[in-house]
Order: sequence, then structure tokens, then C-alpha cells
Amino acid sequence: MKIRFCEHSPKGKSRLVKQLAAEFPGLDVKVKGCCKQCKICRKTAFCVLDVQHVLTAATWEELYQTICKNMAIYVFIYLNC
Repeated sequence: MKIRFCEHSPKGKSRLVKQLAAEFPGLDVKVKGCCKQCKICRKTAFCVLDVQHVLTAATWEELYQTICKNMAIYVFIYLNC
């Protein structure tokens, strides 16, 4: 699973990136120069999941919880295919 963060999004993403990398070593987590989501980028916490899905939240902590929920769904689907 790939998760991309934009370097222009609000402060706080670096802690989330480090937390995700530490807790899920197999996860491909990177901060990109631009994720091409300019309308939401500077306003809210967001990431791009597997190049297709944009996840947003009011805070970086809420985004972390949303990412974890999506990872659980991803693992469930992967294991049951």
C-alpha cells in the first residue's frame, strides 16, 4: 500500500509519516513535492492512498485513524481474495 503526503500541506505531517513508517514497516510512505490536490492541500490534513483515493480529516490524528481503518479493510480484502 502506498501513502503519499504533499510537502505543502499544513504542519504536522512529518510526525505522522514517522509514526506510520515505525508502526508499519512494509508500508510505502513518502512526502512528495506535490500530490495535485491543491484545493484541499493547504486547508486540511490529507493523503493519497494507492494513487486513487484521497483521505481527508480535520487533524493529523484523525487522519491517522482513517488510514488505519483503511489499512484494516485493505488487509481483510487481500486475505480473503
